[in-house]
Amino acid sequence: MKQPLLNSVVREKVEDKLAQLPRFEFIWNGLKQYDDEEAPGDVLADVLGSGRTSRLYQSLVLKAQVASNVDASDNTESLGGWISIGATARPGHTPEELKTLIQVAIDDVKQNGVTPGEVERAKRKILAGRVRGLERAAARADLLNEYEAFLGNPGYLPRDIARYRAVTPQSVQAFAKKWLPEDRRIEM
Repeated sequence: MKQPLLNSVVREKVEDKLAQLPRFEFIWNGLKQYDDEEAPGDVLADVLGSGRTSRLYQSLVLKAQVASNVDASDNTESLGGWISIGATARPGHTPEELKTLIQVAIDDVKQNGVTPGEVERAKRKILAGRVRGLERAAARADLLNEYEAFLGNPGYLPRDIARYRAVTPQSVQAFAKKWLPEDRRIEM
């Protein structure tokens, strides 16, 4: 079974009576888990939306002060995945402001790429999380089972780590150009 693919822009407005602040989110079709392009996508998500040094945090939270938080993720599953980039507005600001500034950040990555420092910082963070996750015996067993179930190779860990070590600024930029099209996404 293949993941259904978006073939246009879908715009949805979701009303949440409990939400106190508006939020904006872009969502794109993504990849299956362990796809060859998964690692650059994970690095891109980290560069854009993970932590205070991320591009979106610097731009939307600190500089423009239109958002209270930002996030970006490359979600991969067995049949397919999705990429999401979003932000929650500060009081007095609109989802449209968030959309514009998020798009500026995406366009910058597509046109100018990311820096080697950003890529190295993201790779270290991702790989450190993977290694820390192996400290417990149950987590190691889960990972071996996952590798066997998805790839037929319980000894995939060295190759998995190599995928992330091989990520370059160029592969992150190529991922953004290919997987974050303006004409095939959900805007919420």
